[in-house]
Amino acid sequence: MERLTAKRAETLRKPGRYQAGDTVYLVVARGRTGRVNKRWVQRLHVQGKRRDISIGTYPAVSLSEARERAHDNRLTAKRGGNPSGRASTVPTFADLSAKVERGGHWRGRTRETRRRTLARYAARLMGRPVDQIDRAAVLSVLGPVYRDKPATGKLLRGWIRGVLAAAQALGHVDVNAAGEVIDAALPKTPKT
Repeated sequence: MERLTAKRAETLRKPGRYQAGDTVYLVVARGRTGRVNKRWVQRLHVQGKRRDISIGTYPAVSLSEARERAHDNRLTAKRGGNPSGRASTVPTFADLSAKVERGGHWRGRTRETRRRTLARYAARLMGRPVDQIDRAAVLSVLGPVYRDKPATGKLLRGWIRGVLAAAQALGHVDVNAAGEVIDAALPKTPKT
């Protein structure tokens, strides 16, 4: 695929996506009135997720400006930032846990027990955005607890599952990483 030139960007009329650099594209589309609209889009990975970031419209943003902005965005994403300029809307596990607790059924002692147990055993999940909590992270927390303290492990799993179910309901995750997907991976609990 040949790289887009400034002259070709000016003459393009056929709807489509035309590569202008490593991660930069000129998207040509027809509006409802039949008018041709052109905009610059950059596709890159931001905080572990693939994103299409708008760089601007053509001709307000030239090809060289689009490439410069794309370079800056790549550097920002490489440093762990969000080049779109918007703050991440995905809550952390701790934030969503507090929200679930406020709206949940935990009262008095149970609420305090839940807080202490999550703080003690699930501390490495607390600061993470819920969309970055996968099966491996949940299993790394639950595995040791299930082996040593099966009753606490079951409670802990239920509480983690509840928070991730809320994340799923709010659209932050597609699959509950503490749900049935980890049943076979957890150690068997002894029957008493």
